[in-house]
Amino acid sequence: MVVLNAINTAQRALLTVVLLLALFAAGVVLGAWLAYRPAQPVDDWQPAQPDKRIANAGTQTVQPKDCRVVVVGPAAKDQLDLPPEIRNNPAQHVSASAIVPSDEHPQSVVTLFDTTTGQTTAITQRLTHPWLATEQRGQLWAGYGLTPGGERVGRILLREDLLQVKALHLGTNASLDTDGRWFAGIGVAYRW
Repeated sequence: MVVLNAINTAQRALLTVVLLLALFAAGVVLGAWLAYRPAQPVDDWQPAQPDKRIANAGTQTVQPKDCRVVVVGPAAKDQLDLPPEIRNNPAQHVSASAIVPSDEHPQSVVTLFDTTTGQTTAITQRLTHPWLATEQRGQLWAGYGLTPGGERVGRILLREDLLQVKALHLGTNASLDTDGRWFAGIGVAYRW
């Protein structure tokens, strides 16, 4: 009878842990779904998201000192494949352009205007990982290799990251092998 009660207690504790993990996973999935924003299409120009750190800084008008504003030549509009409404507007000019390399850290781009020289410069800053953020980043991977027994096996892997805590990414992972083995679960990845 004591052994039976101990098993029931252990089963109840395990069930409680499983239910809590399921609720946590459901909350992460719901949060990622609510925060989902479709990715910007390739070659599509969109206004940059303003850096929230300067939201309350206000604006001011500056007057260049005995200089003219230096801009890139008109061919830049075509070379950058800017939208027709910008290309055809003679009042709009390209003053700087930068490519931000892919990185696991968020990055900030700041354009600086020098009132002495009239030139614009773009600089970037690699920011720290957020303490907590929802994300939706997926991966579909296919591969072919060997098992420890020397058997040739194909594998399909599907992964979806849903929550970020600093450099840790929590999400789901599922794989299916051609030998009939499979895996499905939740986990955490550290990315650098």
